[in-house]
Amino acid sequence: MFGVLFIWFIIINFGELIIVYMKYKHLFFIIIIMIIIGLGVYIDKKRSVDITTDDVLSEVSFIINTTNTDDGIFEFVTTSYPILSGDSTGTTNIVLSDTFSMLGVSQIENTKQLLLTSLSTNIEQENYVAFANDLELVYQNQWEGEKSFDQVESKAYMAVTEKYFDTGDIDKALEIADIVYEKVSSGWRFKYLKIRCLEKKGRDAFVSGDLDLAEKYSFEMLSMEFRPEGVNLLGDVYIERIKIAIKDEDKALAESRLGFIWDYEVSQDRRETLIELSETVKKM
Repeated sequence: MFGVLFIWFIIINFGELIIVYMKYKHLFFIIIIMIIIGLGVYIDKKRSVDITTDDVLSEVSFIINTTNTDDGIFEFVTTSYPILSGDSTGTTNIVLSDTFSMLGVSQIENTKQLLLTSLSTNIEQENYVAFANDLELVYQNQWEGEKSFDQVESKAYMAVTEKYFDTGDIDKALEIADIVYEKVSSGWRFKYLKIRCLEKKGRDAFVSGDLDLAEKYSFEMLSMEFRPEGVNLLGDVYIERIKIAIKDEDKALAESRLGFIWDYEVSQDRRETLIELSETVKKM
């Protein structure tokens, strides 16, 4: 009805409209251009809202368990990872960050809760492969500073430390620390646990007289981060090697080993030992 009246108005007032158009034709052009731009913006926004589940999943790899949202654009699909102990497999929540720009605040919070639940379950089941994958997503989305995620990561660190490292099962502690560190190298807890494990194995090798193995562990620590645990173990290895060269009256070898370790920032007591050994070598 409105359309008919509008057309009738145009017909009745056609002559006057022509006069107005001739007088203000530049204004008409501006109005038409603004209408076209407005239509373009409206169509583009509508197209971005009408994203389907398939569109989302074409940009992501995998997510766990189907979840229907009000917008119908978010879905989880199952992904399995082997549990460390036994032949069974477990599942982990995978939520890739590419999808989050398409989700509302409540959906993101629901996703965080799913992720927290999965992290806690994986700790209880000792499924640290799945835990590492979940934790990687926490760091990818920069949620590691949130209290709930920080607490669950701390819980996992303490669980592994108390059950394995503190009871002397260094190999198992190192195995788990390796798995998590490979996925989340920027996380300090499992990096530190791995360094503690490597230092313990390096110290055991040093005490047993296996200087080559001790050196290997020290370099592995230093390749992760320059920390006193690694550099001081390396310093002890080379102090012992210099002493052996002095005992064997091999001045060239002693000088070579002094030259290698000299610029490393070892602890003050080790530095003083190196200075004393240097004076001894000069007198050879």
